[in-house]
Amino acid sequence: MPSLSPSHSAAAQRAARFEMSLRVDPATIHRVRRLVRDRLVEWERADHVREAVFGVGELLANVHKHVPGGRCVLDVRRTPGGVRVAVRDGDPRMPVVRQPEWDSEDGRGLFLLVHSVHDWGTVRLPGGKEVWFTTGPDDAEH
Repeated sequence: MPSLSPSHSAAAQRAARFEMSLRVDPATIHRVRRLVRDRLVEWERADHVREAVFGVGELLANVHKHVPGGRCVLDVRRTPGGVRVAVRDGDPRMPVVRQPEWDSEDGRGLFLLVHSVHDWGTVRLPGGKEVWFTTGPDDAEH
């Protein structure tokens, strides 16, 4: 069972970043989304909860679906006027944004994410990749 709790010291609660290693399954996704929501409220980024929590859920769901073993690192940072979220995993395949089939059961998440956030991108890493997104001052209006 992964540790889902970053340090609970007073300093950590005020910190502008938290990171956690995960083995992703559906229950973990739900718990992590809740942790991200709570941290954004603590960081006075409540206006960005919807986009950030949606994005975290989509990125972790992709890890669960596509990364053997479902292991990743989630990195969430407070930024001036928003939030930056990154997920690093050991799968070298880069995500591809496609026009979704709207009557399909899946395949819409990354498309919707890209159109919901301020910016997003990927970084090829040795042995894997990072997929990231940011929310910005104008994202609270989406």
